[in-house]
Amino acid sequence: MSAVTEPLVLLSGLASDQATWARLTPLLEARCEMLVAEGASIEAMARDVLARAPERFALAGHSMGGYVALAVAAAAPGRVTRLALLNSSAAPDRPEQTARRLTLIETVAQRGYAAVVDMLLPAFVHPGALADPALVEALRAMMLRAGLERFAREQRAIISRPDRRGLLETLAMPFLALGSRDDKIVAPADAEEAAGLAPQGRLAILDDCGHMAPLERPEAVAAALKDWLAA
Repeated sequence: MSAVTEPLVLLSGLASDQATWARLTPLLEARCEMLVAEGASIEAMARDVLARAPERFALAGHSMGGYVALAVAAAAPGRVTRLALLNSSAAPDRPEQTARRLTLIETVAQRGYAAVVDMLLPAFVHPGALADPALVEALRAMMLRAGLERFAREQRAIISRPDRRGLLETLAMPFLALGSRDDKIVAPADAEEAAGLAPQGRLAILDDCGHMAPLERPEAVAAALKDWLAA
C-alpha cells in the first residue's frame, strides 16, 4: 500500500479529459482527483488547478497536463508533495514543434476539427494500439468533446510555455518522469532529461507504447506511479 495519505491530482492533456485516466485509476491505491485545467495560458491553468485542488496533494500530469503541473509546483511548492510528468517535458516548445502546432490550427480552420482529430489519432498511440477499437474510439470521442476552440487555445498555450528545467534542479520532492519508447508527440529523451535534472528524479520508459500511456499501458503506468507514491 502507498504511504501517501494526501490525494493524487491527475491533470489531463491537450483536448483530453477524465477519460485519459479511465483504465488507470482503478489500479491505483490512492484517492484520485481528475481535473481538466481551464485557461488561456499554462500559468492561468495552474491558477485554476490551485483554486480547485486540495490543500496538499501529489500531482501527476499527462502531456500538456505535465506543463501545467510544473507551473503549479512553481507557484505553490508548499502544497505539492510529489510531482510526476507522464509523456511530458520540462523544456520549452522547440521551433519545429511550434511550426507544427500552428499548421494544425490552420488545418482545423480549413478542413474542420473532426478531420484533424482523425488525422492525429495514428500519431497519438502505438501502431499496435490501433487494433484496439475500444481504445481508439474512446480517444477519438474524448478529443471531439474538447472541440475546436479549446484545441486551438491549448495549442497556443503550449507554444508560449516557459522553460521549467531550472525548476527541476531545485525540486525538493519525489519526482517521476515517464516516457514511451514510441511516443511521436513527446520524445522519451525529454523524460530522460527531466529525470536527470531532479535531485530525487526517477525514470520510467515504456516499450511498445505511444503518447497515450495511461490508456495504452495502464498497468505499467500504475506500477511506476505506485513506486513514486511510495518513495
